[in-house]
Amino acid sequence: MPHELSSAAHRAAGLKQVLKAIQAGRAVKVFMALDAQEHLQEQLMQAAQAHGVPLETVPTMKELGRLSGIQVPSAAAAVLSG
Repeated sequence: MPHELSSAAHRAAGLKQVLKAIQAGRAVKVFMALDAQEHLQEQLMQAAQAHGVPLETVPTMKELGRLSGIQVPSAAAAVLSG
């Protein structure tokens, strides 16, 4: 659930940061905005699947940014391990 993201002690926001976290094995769960560009969604889904990280969708980038604690829209966010 997206509230996991807003209450997480450690999180990443933005596609580049989330992809780095997935590749580093630090992403526990990934969130993706459904209104993000399709090629970004594909890239994120492939990385999450390849590393066995659960992925959940959020309706808009604006909502995902808010849940991530940032003031701008975000295509992706992740809950990170400590």
